[in-house]
Amino acid sequence: MKFLIPFLILFFSLNSAGQNSVRTDSLDKEQFEEMNNFFMNIDSMNLPDSVKTELQYKKIKSFIQANPTNGYNALFISWGKYFDELKIDSLYSLMNFSLQKQMMNQREHQKIRSAIIPGMPFPECILTDTLNKHLNIADLKGKIVFIDIWASWCGPCRKEMPKLKSLYEKYKDKGFIVIAISLDDDKKKWVDAITKDGQLWPQFCELKTWTYNSMYNKWGIIWLPYNFLIDRQGKLSDKEINIDKLEEKILNLQ
Repeated sequence: MKFLIPFLILFFSLNSAGQNSVRTDSLDKEQFEEMNNFFMNIDSMNLPDSVKTELQYKKIKSFIQANPTNGYNALFISWGKYFDELKIDSLYSLMNFSLQKQMMNQREHQKIRSAIIPGMPFPECILTDTLNKHLNIADLKGKIVFIDIWASWCGPCRKEMPKLKSLYEKYKDKGFIVIAISLDDDKKKWVDAITKDGQLWPQFCELKTWTYNSMYNKWGIIWLPYNFLIDRQGKLSDKEINIDKLEEKILNLQ
């Protein structure tokens, strides 16, 4: 889970341009870290996703009930990666009405993200590279597919590359493939980063700012790094995976 800068900028920038800002309560560092630590601890537990989701929901619900005008409420809701629409709407309804109105874009974006859940076929997607070659994700059935969404300017994304390269080399002959999608809008910086990091897998980039990127909007991506793991049947296995837990998940799909 990636709960710190830089994705805060991405998240709060989902507000519509020119939208009137509502004064909100602030959150001190200690409060933020307490919530962050709670979620990281839950994420590390060997519990079913349904149990983790319920614990997360109760924690956020309690916070919003006590802090209905806090500007971080929408961010905390986003930390429940498998919250369904009912949970999202329920939590937003606890906010101050003016804050709900200000966070409308975040709310809808999170609903898009919530629709991509384990066990369901991964949404149809045809990627086009800069040489106009096409790749249909649906054509990769029979493979274990890791979609890595990154950008050259994303420090945490680049930091994960050595571990991802090691896993790719270890499992590429066992049906594991990586597909990289960048949210860069500068081709030189994107290509330079690929070369510097030694990324060995197919690369795709629309060269558009992230707010206009079709994958960003289609999948409800809220932060970077972001990822999806698709099983051999073309169904989502998991998403937003900590790179340190990826090998275990790959082995479970062999």
